[in-house]
Amino acid sequence: MKRVLSQLGTYLMAAIVGFLLVEAGYRIELVRKDSRIRLWPGTVAEIPLLGVYNRSLWRFDAVEGFQYVTDPIFITHIGNGRITGCQQIPAINKYGSPGLAEGSYEDAEIKIALFGDSFSVFPDPDNMTWVNYLQRDLQEKLGRSVFVLNQARDGTGLLQMFDVAAAKVPKLRPDLAIIAFATNNMFAPRIWRVEKVINGEPRVITTFEPTETPDFASSYETYILHPKAQGQWCEEHKNGGELDRVGLEIIDKYLRFRPQRFSVFTPWHSFLWQRIVHGDAFYSKGERSFGPTTSANSMEKDGRLIAAIKTLESAGIPYILVHLPFYPEVKSGEEYSVPAATEIAREIGRLSGRRVHGLLDYIPRPISNPERMNHSPENLHPSTWGMQMYADAVGKIVFKASFERHSER
Repeated sequence: MKRVLSQLGTYLMAAIVGFLLVEAGYRIELVRKDSRIRLWPGTVAEIPLLGVYNRSLWRFDAVEGFQYVTDPIFITHIGNGRITGCQQIPAINKYGSPGLAEGSYEDAEIKIALFGDSFSVFPDPDNMTWVNYLQRDLQEKLGRSVFVLNQARDGTGLLQMFDVAAAKVPKLRPDLAIIAFATNNMFAPRIWRVEKVINGEPRVITTFEPTETPDFASSYETYILHPKAQGQWCEEHKNGGELDRVGLEIIDKYLRFRPQRFSVFTPWHSFLWQRIVHGDAFYSKGERSFGPTTSANSMEKDGRLIAAIKTLESAGIPYILVHLPFYPEVKSGEEYSVPAATEIAREIGRLSGRRVHGLLDYIPRPISNPERMNHSPENLHPSTWGMQMYADAVGKIVFKASFERHSER
């Protein structure tokens, strides 16, 4: 009996040692291929460039997820343990959207309402979005007053775009509605943003249910807030010495609420085991969820989506679906960078009875230096050049859709 137990102990010890060796090898492989794991824990000076608002840019809306606030908001940038930039963000326009509002929706001869994601609300240095350039382009070509009302929301997925469109279109009664989406947001879940004071700290939380009392286990920090991160404070400390108390509080808040990070020496977490059991080496029971992803198979069963499509149909307002390809897709000439996006586009077209217009069919090729369309090498939102490219292509789609609609009458 003792001999059997001794052999079992030896086998068990060998299995443990073998598993630890494989775990060590797997960690080395992750360090080479995945930025979520490092050789050592990061220091304050190594924290990536982060921004902090003095108050929330968003307020909760049970139907649409959130609205943008119109109060002035200041942003401070911190990098390498120093304040590197101070800026007041451009004001939200009178229609509740980032970007300029040129003219009047109410008085325009041609009214268009656009619903989309961050690619449609991201502004250039002149506080213009590609939607602004589309409006200017249409006015010039038509010789009539046109207003394109931008109702896009950052972080919004395709499903939520339909929700917002169904809530807004019957009230706005535009001549045409456009739902425009980038590839990465085709998979995004519906989100709601909640501004709250929690344990004395102002916070803005993104959650996946329409509630102002979110479950923190299934939500995440939208942005770092600190009420003292105002213009005068920022300018006084910009490019100066080490961070003061307010700056250190901002860093502390970021470290507490950011998604969990790992080093190669992180104890009590087996990357190999989590990969085998959960399919994700970085799975953690305490990790903040980033929501359920959308798939083509789940869309037909989504009651909200089906209801939104029916509402848009009953409103009697024509609408078109537009895919905004981002840099890798424009560079490769493939409309969708992943097969799952192609499937979602096909499914939303089937469910809505409308074709999804791919912009690559309307962009002259070849495109020299396609990287010009990016805001920066790290930020793939459109530059001014990229915005004008989008506006020109979508303008062609609008003209074509208008021609086809009038031909059917």
